Amino acid sequence: MKLWHTLLIALIFGGVLVFASKRSFEPVEAVSPDHAAMHFNLGQYQRLSGQPEKALESLQRALANQPQSFGIHAELGNTHLRLGDRESAAKHFQAALDLQPDHAESHCGLANLRLGENKHAEACQHYRAALQTEPDELSALNNLAWVLSTTTDETLRDGKAAIPPAEHAAELTERKQPVILMTLAAAYAAAGRFDDAIPTAEAARQLAEASNNQALANTLNTHLTAYRSGNALK
Repeated sequence: MKLWHTLLIALIFGGVLVFASKRSFEPVEAVSPDHAAMHFNLGQYQRLSGQPEKALESLQRALANQPQSFGIHAELGNTHLRLGDRESAAKHFQAALDLQPDHAESHCGLANLRLGENKHAEACQHYRAALQTEPDELSALNNLAWVLSTTTDETLRDGKAAIPPAEHAAELTERKQPVILMTLAAAYAAAGRFDDAIPTAEAARQLAEASNNQALANTLNTHLTAYRSGNALK
């Protein structure tokens, strides 16, 4: 019974959990070798702590005991993505959505995969689906706005549509995240609002420099040159 004093157990499959130590999981695995929740939590911890190979093994054991869990499929998708296996990641994200069509995390996972394949329209479709369920999902807000602002697909490019998600992302982060402000500046520029794009990009550059992220600051300098010339990003 002492175990329960050191282990926090999730009641649902899904959300990101932070555990005090791996040691907390090992006695549970010994006591309950077929307990899907324990293997899920262990696998999630292992992925978040940089052990994706071990996470994969734990999550596969969880799935064997609860094959209809969309949360386990989603976590397997994240783990395969961490391992560079995009095909398996997509399979598990899609399996999660087949079980839970409005699962925001799985929509974001598939969107990121499709973005990497330059399938921008499909990526935007999944980001929008994620935001229907989780309107404050920061990565979906930022990535959707970035694609709409910078894609070379003229049938998809829409600076005005990019501004609301970009502004919401900036509000959520209190305008303190340089990457978020970089996206907002790109959205303003794509909509022809260069008087807004320039100071926003300058604020992003200052934040990047303050955090010693010179690579990002250099990128923002390039963006500023474009905006001052009246050109949006492409």
